[in-house]
Amino acid sequence: MSKFYTAERVTINSLNDLTQRPGFSDTVRPLRSEFRYVVAAYSFPRKIASCSVTNCYQNHKKGFLVHTAHGRECCLCDSCARKLMPAEMLKPPRAAKVSNRPATPKTRTVTKNTPAEPAADTVVLSLSEIRQRCSDTKTRVDTLKKQPRGASWLYQSVRNFRQTCPSELFEALKSLHQQGENSPVIEQMIEADASDAQLADIENLQGLGVFNGDIRQLLIDTCLKGITELDKKLSRYNDSDTLQLPENWFDEISQALASGEQLIAEASLFFTPENLQRLASLPLEDKARQKIRKLQWDCDKGTAR
Repeated sequence: MSKFYTAERVTINSLNDLTQRPGFSDTVRPLRSEFRYVVAAYSFPRKIASCSVTNCYQNHKKGFLVHTAHGRECCLCDSCARKLMPAEMLKPPRAAKVSNRPATPKTRTVTKNTPAEPAADTVVLSLSEIRQRCSDTKTRVDTLKKQPRGASWLYQSVRNFRQTCPSELFEALKSLHQQGENSPVIEQMIEADASDAQLADIENLQGLGVFNGDIRQLLIDTCLKGITELDKKLSRYNDSDTLQLPENWFDEISQALASGEQLIAEASLFFTPENLQRLASLPLEDKARQKIRKLQWDCDKGTAR
């Protein structure tokens, strides 16, 4: 039995459905930054799946097929998934209408005539609990913006890097992130008789997912604007009110916050002198390759020297 997490709707009925997937890896480091998102959840009758985390490797029945920061896929047992991934990412996403505006939950006040038990897929919360959740999230966003190598640094680094480097570089990085060792970039290098050192450079590239999201859109357009919309709705209620909300009332905001934190983790891996030096081994056109070789990047300031 499997649960779907992505539009691909991956079905897992046997162990081969996991291990025979393109890009599957049976080894991954026990670092939060290694994991991007859940592809599917699975459950077997017996403990036949093996956790890919290097300090676990436990056989298990229930677990998650997870997309990694290196464009691969791996198995996580339930225990490792809960330790290494945000709880929000382990819940199957709900179908939602596409909208440019942040979704805000519909609320209603619980009165004496309201049934004691909330309806299915709803929760009953006090106004103070809801406001505390919003306040904690705003504080976390503010911390992420201001911390060293946080959201502000990430935004500046990505923006300046895109303006400095050739578009050909980003196409190569995108291919490596999405396809891993099956990327045409690797095939091109092998056909050109690239050295072992050059291939090792590309295989060891870190933080390739840093360009797959917009930190401002996640933290400002979704998190902060979503909370602002929610605050407007809460202003109509009294402090003593208890509200009945959809069970997923905060999921979009929580997911955006988790994705923002993941982007920052990716950036801390990508924007290092060692990692940027590896880019010189990419099979780019001469002009682009020379530009990358000459690149002098200030990792702390997020700009070219």
